Amino acid sequence: MQINLFCGLSVHRGEQPPLRHFQTYKTGALLAYLAFYGQQAHPRELLVNLLWPDADPASGRNRLTQALVWLRPRLEATESERGTILISDRQSLRLQTSGVETDVRLFEDALRAADSKLGPAVQIEALRRAVDLYRGELLTGYYEDWVLTERQRLFEQFLLALRRLVALYEQTEAFDRALDCARRALVADPVSEEIHCALIRLLALTGQPAAGLRQYREMEQILQRELDEEPSAAARTLAEQIRRSEPQLVRLQPGLWTAPQKLPAPLTRFFGRSDEIQQVRGLMEGGQVRLLSLIGTGGCGKTRL
Repeated sequence: MQINLFCGLSVHRGEQPPLRHFQTYKTGALLAYLAFYGQQAHPRELLVNLLWPDADPASGRNRLTQALVWLRPRLEATESERGTILISDRQSLRLQTSGVETDVRLFEDALRAADSKLGPAVQIEALRRAVDLYRGELLTGYYEDWVLTERQRLFEQFLLALRRLVALYEQTEAFDRALDCARRALVADPVSEEIHCALIRLLALTGQPAAGLRQYREMEQILQRELDEEPSAAARTLAEQIRRSEPQLVRLQPGLWTAPQKLPAPLTRFFGRSDEIQQVRGLMEGGQVRLLSLIGTGGCGKTRL
């Protein structure tokens, strides 16, 4: 059985039609949480508080039981499977991972394989496997706090994998494949100057200097419109090199690109949380924190923050 979490939630069992629709939104959210954090048992009380924070304890426990009653026959379709996939007792619940795979786990396994020291060919193969598994954002249609956090983290990993592929393909002079990856990265992150510059350079290296300069002008417009910024000195130098038809352009090396350095710009003004915003910004931009959890009562603004 495979549970896909990228681009929505779906369950795949052999030749059977995939399960994409669930009894309720919360039933799907429960399965998604169990599948994503499949390596551990989860206290029932935690699951109730996570999924039904406003329900009284008895009602929350009853809703959890109803969700399990609906899920069990769909995950454990045969008599021999009963009790082998959804492992539960009076205190906790978990998903048996030995017989269940997820696309997120495969994605992260591929990224770990790409960190090996076995050379560019091995890294390229692993990174290609990872970016092919990323079919879209994590759990489209779900908006729990944990989903939003992991969605951003996995998106940044996907983007970094594409950037590494661009650098590796350029290093091995597989320019057409580097162009394909740069274009895909630009679709995912259209305001990234680094990706624009990679595409500009690759167009020049493949004998398309005019297209590279058009891409530079497009980047100028996007940065001005979306960020109210101008291209960096390095980007301007690259464009000038292309205009002068210089034979040697600076080439990226694998590992030079990192995850985005700036936090996303707020879409609306945020009142009454200036101290908290500064604390979060300091932790996230310090380079030491990969995952930051905000804890508080329902409705206090955790998701917005």
